[in-house]
Amino acid sequence: MAIQQLSPEELHAASAELDRCLYNHDEWLNGLFGTLICRLQPDQRDLERDAHRLCRLGQWYYSGCGAAAALVDRPGFAELAPSTNARINARRTCCKP
Repeated sequence: MAIQQLSPEELHAASAELDRCLYNHDEWLNGLFGTLICRLQPDQRDLERDAHRLCRLGQWYYSGCGAAAALVDRPGFAELAPSTNARINARRTCCKP
C-alpha cells in the first residue's frame, strides 16, 4: 500500500512504528559504544554476515509489513538500508576478536 493511500490513522500508526524502529536502532548504536568503550563481549548476532537483517531495524525494514510496506516507495526509505548495512558491518569489524 502506497503512503498516499493511508488514512490519517494509518499514517499516524506508520509514523509511530518508524519511531520505534529508529529508537531501537539508537539503542543498538549505544550498545556498540558500550561494547567498544568498555571492551565488552559483542553480541554474536552482530558478528554474523547478515547482521543487517538480524537487528530490529533490519528485521522491520526487510519484512515488507506495516509502515515498511507503506514507505517502500519513498526516497528516504531506500536510504535506510545502506546506512544500516554500513553501520552494522563496521560494528562487526570493530568487534571481531
